[in-house]
Amino acid sequence: MTSNHDSTIPPLYPDHDAHILPESFQIGANRIKGLLVTPSQLQGHLRLLERFSDLRQQVESIEGNQDFRIPASAQALEPELRWTWFVTLAVDRFERWAKAMQYNIAVDESLPPLDVAMVWHAYLLNPGWYSEDTTRIPELSSLMTQSGTFTEAIVRGDEAHIFNAPPSEARIQAWVKTTSSPFDPLDSAAITLNRTFQCPECRSAVSAPFITADGKGYAQKNFSIDCPSSTCGLCDINKSKLGVFKFAHDISTPGRLLAGTVYTPTDAADTARGALVTNAIMHGAPFNTKIKFPATGMLWGIEHQALFYRLCKGSPATLMTFAGAAMKDGGGKLIMGAYTDDSIFSIDLVGAVLRQGSFVKKMQVLRWTEPGFFHDPEDEVVLQHSVARYHRFIDLIASSPGAFFVPTLDIDLAWHTHQLFAGKYMKNMKKYVDRYVDHDDNLEEGHLSTSFDFTCRAWQSRFYVAYTHSGSPLPSDT
Repeated sequence: MTSNHDSTIPPLYPDHDAHILPESFQIGANRIKGLLVTPSQLQGHLRLLERFSDLRQQVESIEGNQDFRIPASAQALEPELRWTWFVTLAVDRFERWAKAMQYNIAVDESLPPLDVAMVWHAYLLNPGWYSEDTTRIPELSSLMTQSGTFTEAIVRGDEAHIFNAPPSEARIQAWVKTTSSPFDPLDSAAITLNRTFQCPECRSAVSAPFITADGKGYAQKNFSIDCPSSTCGLCDINKSKLGVFKFAHDISTPGRLLAGTVYTPTDAADTARGALVTNAIMHGAPFNTKIKFPATGMLWGIEHQALFYRLCKGSPATLMTFAGAAMKDGGGKLIMGAYTDDSIFSIDLVGAVLRQGSFVKKMQVLRWTEPGFFHDPEDEVVLQHSVARYHRFIDLIASSPGAFFVPTLDIDLAWHTHQLFAGKYMKNMKKYVDRYVDHDDNLEEGHLSTSFDFTCRAWQSRFYVAYTHSGSPLPSDT
């Protein structure tokens, strides 16, 4: 239920005073007073997107030893590939920070550097996975609580936006103390040359360069590396094999539930279901015929992790066959989609950040990210319309539980902003829509086009006003 449509923004009501938001909105069976998100929060979000864009431009424009902190191998890359490398480093930094982070009530000290905030932002825009990961993975449990500090930093839409100012010394020291790495992302890039993980076969430490001359670095498309242990001999360690190894780790770790088994539209933390599905896969064919289980019925530990990995031969296709045999309605595909690399997260955060770049560019085309663009009250009406239309969009979702609706850009901006308030978003959806509403930004163009046409008809039928102006282009892919 995502993506957006490139369009100008139509009036919400033909005869409504453009400067006044309604005092209440109807969402499903509920008449709510107040706003789920505010124009000021949208403005603050747009300022943040502007900072993300500035960071991307800074990284992509570095060429010819312009910045000694950027490795020569990265400077030699095409701008888009250099940005992908940088985002990969940012995800690595976010992972280290998230694992080590502890809740700190001071907003300024709790905020990570801009590159890490960019990754956090993309993660929050996948509320289903964000909720499930922070529920089932102990190392990430503080992220749900800590997300409040992130959103508190963007609620101001003026020039006092916290990311517009140089970081305080307290903020820098909090980061260094937590991660033992430089606060500035380019300073960190200068010394972050490798990612270390365990060999899936022998568990030896493998240090993989992020970039290699032959294009097989961890941050490159054709990543591959051999185990350095002379007694192992595993060749061609790639992200697919690391993903299978991560699955083996999860299914053999006491108390750990498999990704994709806990979150449902009616229960965001259905751990009982997660345990049921995890056990069904563990004890399903062929695992139950190939592995001898103890009397307790459980199989835990390093040795058992190795057994699961070797049984699947490190192959995602084999694992998909095994897991899919115990699942129905595509559940195996959902689970395996979370096991594509060695990252602790259940989604590809590098891909999520890169896809958000397309949305940022569309905001720039509309000039919404420009400082001061909404200072004029006449221009701020656009954000008021976005907020009002978003409430109508959520009402549309509430009215048709099985339907798939595609937001326009203005609605998607408000939707994204609401999702940044992770706990509040989940509570609002459950209370007013009677289920949790996920947001998927990785859908096929054909599906979007068909669903957008359906959304236009449903909007017209429910609200008696056109969803967009005529002549708008088809939905985009973000």
